[in-house]
Amino acid sequence: MEIYKQNDEDLGTGLGLSICSLIAEKLGGYLDLHSRFSIQLPYDEKPNKMN
Repeated sequence: MEIYKQNDEDLGTGLGLSICSLIAEKLGGYLDLHSRFSIQLPYDEKPNKMN
């Protein structure tokens, strides 16, 4: 598995969402953000032979 790494040539300022929120607010709207992460693994109900 390759871990994500930001390209050194494309450094951001970290202001993107802040600017979007300000623009939306000035236009009478709002910015809404939802983030969700889930992982699902198989589960075997049989007892482990090592226990």
